[in-house]
Amino acid sequence: MNIIKQVFSPQFLLERRPDPATPFLTIGIIAIISLLVIALIATFLRRKIGKPYSILIAKVTTFIYTVSTVGLFLMFFRWQAIPILSMRLFVLLLSIVSIIWIVNIIYYFLRKFPFVKQQHKQEQIKQKYLRI
Repeated sequence: MNIIKQVFSPQFLLERRPDPATPFLTIGIIAIISLLVIALIATFLRRKIGKPYSILIAKVTTFIYTVSTVGLFLMFFRWQAIPILSMRLFVLLLSIVSIIWIVNIIYYFLRKFPFVKQQHKQEQIKQKYLRI
């Protein structure tokens, strides 16, 4: 409980020059670059997949591109010890935005995606009979 209070304390979040934490930065950079490669591969595969799945993949890859790019900028600011821009508050804000975005993608997948998929199937059936 003490650690949670320390992590969310204003002194910890608003520290102008946090330590660079080099081992964590290298692991984070490797993880983010691997996510970007996966998103790039998914973007190329999206063109070969049907419409309902391509919309879902587009939502996920947009999320990965945005969060990874902002995360790389934040890691660079932290590595260079740039005052204010390397604050932990920005990482917390990025985490909160990421969680909200992931919930939105999961909501789309669970609630809206089945209807889009069904509508696409009906459209394919309709096109099949119209082409004859």
